[in-house]
Formats: sequence, structure tokens, C-alpha cells
Amino acid sequence: MSSSDKYVVLTTSSLNSDPTTKKLVDDFRDYKNNIIPNFPLFGRDTPFTENKQLELSNICKVHIFKDSELYDMNKSQNSNTTDAIHLVYCEHYQNPKLLSVIAVLSPDAHKSARDSNTIDAILKTAEKFHSLDPAKYLNKSA
Repeated sequence: MSSSDKYVVLTTSSLNSDPTTKKLVDDFRDYKNNIIPNFPLFGRDTPFTENKQLELSNICKVHIFKDSELYDMNKSQNSNTTDAIHLVYCEHYQNPKLLSVIAVLSPDAHKSARDSNTIDAILKTAEKFHSLDPAKYLNKSA
């Protein structure tokens, strides 16, 4: 895989300050680059379709399974869902290989995702991310 084929995942310093969240972001980067399998940590990975503003901003979520939860190996990745934790990320408008992890919603991820303050914060972060020049991040050597 060449460097231009890899997903580049950016994140905020606040997400990197917590070791557990930083590990989750590192695992997410590896998952998106097919370095680690999607299970049993990552379930359904889909755009936010419940909110038109989030959907139009290329904001997605992936369901995260905690150690105590069982990922059903008899189901497809898309069928494995949880309400406990969602990792929220954004695909850049100009290049979907550039991603930004925006938030980790927990413990009631669906309820958090409907909160207007949460939605506003996600949209503001995505707007800043979309203003970045993807070439600055994607054209680096592997």
C-alpha cells in the first residue's frame, strides 16, 4: 500500500491526552488501514444519517465494543451495533482518505448524538477540519 492509499487520521490534543482514548484512536487508524481486523472492537461503521447537517458534513460513526460486550462473530460488521460507545469521525470533503476523529460518545452514544450542544461542537470541529489542505497531510512518505 503506498502512502497515498493509506488513511491519515488526525485528532485533537484533548483526545490524545487520555491514554485509553489515544489507544482507541490508534486502533481506529490501524482498522481503517486494514492493519488489524475490524472485530471484536469495531462494529457498524456508517455515516450519520439521523441528522442532515452531520450527514452533509461527512461525519461518520463507528460502534465500539467494550471488552465486556460480545461482538457476535456470526453477524456481519454492519449488523454488530451497540449504544454504549461511538467513535465520531469526519471524512475530508476534498479527500476521504483524510479523517479526523472528533469525539468518543459514551455511555449512551445515541442519546449524546441527539444532544444539540454535542451536535454543534461536532459541526464546529468538522468545519475547522474541512478548511485544512489535505495535500499537507496525505503526500508524506510512508
